[in-house]
Amino acid sequence: MLFLRIRQAEIALRHARLDEAFELVNRPDVRAHRRGQDLLTRLSRELMTRGRRWLGMDRPADAAADADKVIRLAGQLPEAVELKARATQAMLGEQQRHRRSAEVLAKARLHLHQGRPGTAQQVVKFGELSTGGLQVIMADLHEHGQRLEAAANAAHAALARHDYDAAINELVAAQRLDPANARVTELVARTHRELSEQATAAFNEGCLDIATSLESKLTKLMPGAIDVEQFRHALLQLRQAWDAIERGQPRRAEEHLRRIQSAMPHAKWITDTTDRLSVAATALESVRSGPMGLLAGARVGTGDTIAPPQPSMAPRFVPSPSPARGAPLGNRLLLQVDGAGSFVILRDHAVSIGPISSSSRVAVGLICEPNTPTLTIERVEDDYFLRSLAGGVMVNDTPTQSKLLSSGDRLALSPRCRMVFAMPVPASTTAAIDLSGARYPRGDVRRIVLMDRDVVIGPGGAAHIRVDSLNDPVVLVHRDGQLFLRGGTAVTMGEQPIDENTPLQPGQPIRGAGFGFVITAQ
Repeated sequence: MLFLRIRQAEIALRHARLDEAFELVNRPDVRAHRRGQDLLTRLSRELMTRGRRWLGMDRPADAAADADKVIRLAGQLPEAVELKARATQAMLGEQQRHRRSAEVLAKARLHLHQGRPGTAQQVVKFGELSTGGLQVIMADLHEHGQRLEAAANAAHAALARHDYDAAINELVAAQRLDPANARVTELVARTHRELSEQATAAFNEGCLDIATSLESKLTKLMPGAIDVEQFRHALLQLRQAWDAIERGQPRRAEEHLRRIQSAMPHAKWITDTTDRLSVAATALESVRSGPMGLLAGARVGTGDTIAPPQPSMAPRFVPSPSPARGAPLGNRLLLQVDGAGSFVILRDHAVSIGPISSSSRVAVGLICEPNTPTLTIERVEDDYFLRSLAGGVMVNDTPTQSKLLSSGDRLALSPRCRMVFAMPVPASTTAAIDLSGARYPRGDVRRIVLMDRDVVIGPGGAAHIRVDSLNDPVVLVHRDGQLFLRGGTAVTMGEQPIDENTPLQPGQPIRGAGFGFVITAQ
């Protein structure tokens, strides 16, 4: 058997099968034989030659393995030790290059994720990337560019058909991808210009409902623009003026309107309204300064005599010890908010949405073609799922039959019937459906609220119902089949003060500092 193994080793060595020859020569009996010694010397020389070749081909791991084999066969030969040291140094250098390449790749991807593709390209250009890393980031850059181009094309098409809601949604998505892109910047500027012109014209003509709707679009597109902030401030002054009028304070309302006159000089109706408020305020002040003013703070005593005037005391609210509870409000409500519009509030766990003329009854009927598909949004614990067994529904431009919804998902029953799913308050499980490209039978309803336990009414976008005249949010809370209001100051229902334990009654105006609304059961 020994001679057979030696013969096999010689054949393997002759045919350059060095690894096979090493396994055969490395046996103790072969190494002890004279012919084995000769094989050992020749094999070590061939392994050294191959190891140097591996090193020249930038394969240091293979070179180090051959150097180890030589050391095992022939001991610590200087050339084998040197080869292993060079291979080890090359492997360390390769590891450092891989680490630097991974760092450059991660940095480029971070810039890309944060909407800075130009910076990502600069990182790739001047960074040290491996071939694999370069292929990965170039593929990411290509995909990013395609998404940006698709969003810009969709926005341009939406602007051409004057569909500003769809255009704004696409432009907001494009700005997240690359806010410095020249085409996106031009489209944003064009949309901003057209909406600003329409909003200003609506304001000057006194069409405040249209102006308010356009202001919300402008705020979504360019929330920090100076003219948008000025327009929002003007609308806020109008809401505060209206609140002052309803509280019987025409002079305060006049002050709010005069603040707007310089910013909106072409709104002639503001001048007319200010003049009328000035006349009303003067008349009211004249009445108060006349004989009737002597009754201010007076108390009626026994009989028909009037007691001497008493010092006016700050009103003190004493809540009713046992507030009356009405009948349950049901799961379908209409909330009409001063200065904000109307909102449909639904409390069902599953809500169907489809054409109002559909043969099957839907919870939210929209004005669209009768053959438009329907969808159902179902709340399961803290999550919302879309289901459409018949198909035909698009979610983020992708046909979908079932999906776990995320805030910002775009839903489309048809090209002319589009919505946006939103969860504007992270701490709440109540969701909303914005009718961005769909029509509800009531034209003033632009948002459907899918209420779980509460509905937040407050300033800014982090509210289910946006009311900018509020300084702090108020919350509608559902409990025991009733709605209660939490927060707010000087809150009244009808003419009576209420507290957080008073159930809200349908049809009664609810008013407080900076807000007012009416709830109607449907």
